[in-house]
Amino acid sequence: MTPQEFAKKQREMLIRTEKRSAFILLNEFEKMKKKISDFILLQLTGPITLKKLSENDLLKKLLSEVESRIIEIKNPFVKTVQKAQTTVIKQSGASLREFLELKSKIFERDGEAIQKLLQRANGKNTLSVIFDRMKTPVRQLAKNELIEGFALGESAPQIAARLHKTADLGKARALTIARTETNEAYRAATRDFYREANIKEYIWMSALDPRTCLICWMLHGQKFKSSKMTFSHPNCRCVLIPKTKHTGNIITGAERFAALEPGFQKQILGNKRFEIFKAGNSLDEFVKSEKSPEFGERFAIRNLDEF
Repeated sequence: MTPQEFAKKQREMLIRTEKRSAFILLNEFEKMKKKISDFILLQLTGPITLKKLSENDLLKKLLSEVESRIIEIKNPFVKTVQKAQTTVIKQSGASLREFLELKSKIFERDGEAIQKLLQRANGKNTLSVIFDRMKTPVRQLAKNELIEGFALGESAPQIAARLHKTADLGKARALTIARTETNEAYRAATRDFYREANIKEYIWMSALDPRTCLICWMLHGQKFKSSKMTFSHPNCRCVLIPKTKHTGNIITGAERFAALEPGFQKQILGNKRFEIFKAGNSLDEFVKSEKSPEFGERFAIRNLDEF
């Protein structure tokens, strides 16, 4: 198996796991949307409620319902993502054994080892913390939509439809969290496996297709010490392959990018960055990095005003 084939196999494994998780999470959010809509319709069409509650009190009651429904799906959300993380940790270990042709059980993980790997700062469950942060923007959007709906004198079904936007925002954020946390668990486990196998370095491998972002084009083919944590961006599906004597030379993303047709380069960079690139700037100049206590070295695309 070549390094490229191994990287492709790892990416496909991540995508399969993500899809299974997304299917479960989308079902949870659809149920949440229905419960919110049913509650709103009941409150806005029930004459007793409208007589007894002021618009402000009704707003508070509806927002409280939105928030309680978000909290309600927290446990299934965390369990679904943790199951996905466990899957990728185990499967990445099995793939590595196959790729390195090892008979040892060095890459096997029991339940306790996996839980340790998934717990980060202060022993807290990162997923729970991130999920709790999600409540604030979702609740604010719900408030904005409700106020606007009331101000325009919309009907109960119209206001209920507005709240679907709220659930959709939560759904989009949740899927991003799920994918990012699953892939980070894969990368953290992979780094651990390499250290245990005394593999000193890993190589960052990106898909290098039209959907690959500028950060991942730049990181492709770069070597990092196995002790080094790196993070590119949310939703990243890049994988880490071991640097061994059998790996051979990997053409870097910067070299591959330089050989692309100008039209393809422009599609990836955008108009303004393409002009800057053609003026003589290298690909790595478009990406900056910073130290993060949670993710190690974290990469981001430079703003245009930084050139």
